[in-house]
Amino acid sequence: MIVYWLMFAIPALLAVILYQSDRRFVLAATMLVLAGFFFIMAFRENGGDYYTYNLFYEVFDGSPFGEVTDKTDFLYGATNWIAMQFDWGLYGVNAICAVIFLVSFYMFVRHEPYPLLSLAIAASYFIIVVAIGYTRQGVAAGLLLWGTVFLRQKKPWKYLALQLLAIGFHTSAAFALIFIYFALNIRNVQLKRVVFAGLLVFGVTSVLVLQADVFQRYMVGYVSDLDYYSSDGAAARLALSWVAAATFFIVYKFWPQSDRKIWTAYALLSLLLIPILAINSTIADRLGLYVIALQIAVFGRLPMFGHTQVTRTFILLGTIAVYAAALGVWLELGNFAKVLWLPYQNYLFGVIP
Repeated sequence: MIVYWLMFAIPALLAVILYQSDRRFVLAATMLVLAGFFFIMAFRENGGDYYTYNLFYEVFDGSPFGEVTDKTDFLYGATNWIAMQFDWGLYGVNAICAVIFLVSFYMFVRHEPYPLLSLAIAASYFIIVVAIGYTRQGVAAGLLLWGTVFLRQKKPWKYLALQLLAIGFHTSAAFALIFIYFALNIRNVQLKRVVFAGLLVFGVTSVLVLQADVFQRYMVGYVSDLDYYSSDGAAARLALSWVAAATFFIVYKFWPQSDRKIWTAYALLSLLLIPILAINSTIADRLGLYVIALQIAVFGRLPMFGHTQVTRTFILLGTIAVYAAALGVWLELGNFAKVLWLPYQNYLFGVIP
C-alpha cells in the first residue's frame, strides 16, 4: 500500500512546505506530481474494475468499431477500439483515460487557492478509488470537474462539450446537464429558461441517440429492478460529502460569488442523496462519486477562511490529517481494497506491497 500512501503524502507534504510559495512554483509542482500519477494509473494491473475491463478488451479485440462501442459507453468503447488498432492492450486504454482525467483535474485545481491541498484531498479517494478503480466514471467525473470552471466563466457551450464527453465515458454523468443553467449569462429570466430547456433537450437527445442501449441497461439495473444492484457501505462513503455540504453552508456568506451558486447546487445534490440512499443505494453511491468534487472545492479552500496565518495553517494541517485517516481506514478495513487494490501491481514496476 506504499504507492497509495505516497500518492497522498507527496502532495500533502508539498502543500505544507509550499504553502506560501510563488503560485507559479506551486502549479509547476502540481503538474509534476500529476505526471508521476500518470505512470501509476496508466500501467496498473489492479483496481476495482480492472479485471472486467481487461476481459472486455480481450473479448472484443479485433471486433469492428460499431460492435465495440455498442457494448459499453460510446467513448470508452471508442478508446478501446483505438487501442486495439495499435495493439496497445488495456495499458493503452488506461493511458488515454489517465491523460484525460489528469488534464481535467489540473484545469480545475489551477483555479483553486491551494492546488496541492486540493490534490492531496482528491488523492485519498477521488483518484485512488474512483479514477483508478472505476476508469469510465473516473474520466467522466474528471471532465465534470473541469466543467465547473466553464460554469464559473459563463461559457455554456464549452461546459456542454465537456458534459457530452463525460456522458460518452459514463452515462450516469447525464444528471449534470442541469448545471448548464449556471453557465447562461442571460439577464432575461424567461429567455434564460428557454435557452436552458433547449440545451437540456439537445443533451438528453444526444445521450439517447449515441448511448440508447447503455442507457436502457442502466435504467433496468438501477431503476426498474431495485434488487439488481446494491452498494454496501454507501452511507459511509457519502458521509464526507455531507460534511462538506454542511461546511459549505456554514461559510456560505464568505464564499466567492463567482461560483457560489454552482457549489450550492452540488451541496444540495449531496444532501438529496440522503433520501435517494434509502430508496436505492447504488444510484446514491454512483452519483456520490460525482459530488466528491464538493469535498475538493470546500475542504481545498477551507484554509482561506482562517482569520490569521496560524489559523489557516492549523486548518490546512487538520484537513490533511482527516483525509489521511480516511485513506488509512479504507486501506486497512476496506474489503474491496484488500482484494482489488492490494498489493499494487504495475506493468513497469512489478508488485509493490
